[in-house]
Amino acid sequence: MKPIAEALANLSPEARAELARPVLTFDPRDAEMTEDRGARWYVVSVYSRAAEAELAKRRFGIFVPVIAERVVQRGRLGTRHVPLVPGYVFVFFWETDANWIRVANTPGVERILGWVTDEKVDRLRWEESCEQCEAEDRRRAVMSVVRSARRRSGPSKRKRGKGKRRGKTK
Repeated sequence: MKPIAEALANLSPEARAELARPVLTFDPRDAEMTEDRGARWYVVSVYSRAAEAELAKRRFGIFVPVIAERVVQRGRLGTRHVPLVPGYVFVFFWETDANWIRVANTPGVERILGWVTDEKVDRLRWEESCEQCEAEDRRRAVMSVVRSARRRSGPSKRKRGKGKRRGKTK
């Protein structure tokens, strides 16, 4: 007999039952869709770009408006993509308490500011892709969308504890 077959033959019935159990393919931290509730874009304040990757890994739809800047590095002219509003990400998810908690508990997420309409996000996408718009006009358009985020009402609003803030003394 082969070594693997011999090892399986020598297993106890409990171990065989454990190996026969189906593997859980769903990560409980992943986003979920529901038919009875609608989905919206939420403005989320993040500490770093790593939070964007973590939200995408957890299968949330994210949108980070960026602009292309021409920079000179080491004597060469190049292009780099800079977030239009640093520190903010637009996250698309269904309005369930479980999704709300999943986003709020994601490492690097500071807080969820509120939701914006699809039209405003479409406008941001247009501003992002519009080459004739100037950078300052784009920034003003994006900040108006961030400021217009509507707060979520209801008992499931997550409250964060007060931590120490840098630069503030009492």
